[in-house]
Amino acid sequence: MEAYFATDDPEAWWAEFSKHLTPAAQEVWQYTDPRRVPSGAPEGSAEYGPVSATDAEVTVPTTIGDFQLVMVRAEAGDPWKVSYMEPPEEVG
Repeated sequence: MEAYFATDDPEAWWAEFSKHLTPAAQEVWQYTDPRRVPSGAPEGSAEYGPVSATDAEVTVPTTIGDFQLVMVRAEAGDPWKVSYMEPPEEVG
């Protein structure tokens, strides 16, 4: 979420944000204009829904509402990547 909100440098935004996304999620978010990303920041602790070794549902509270994420990785020990991200209803 920090990378999503880090829009101070629009040229660098995609390079940093996309590192945290699966290839399918990159296709969805690649045309996002970082100047249109709402101002916000993570706030508090993430809440975890169902979690396995390779999949996790996560609610991330932010200053503009809760984001719902689905995180995946190929194998336990691999870095987590966001495969789905849903902004708060009032933002989306």
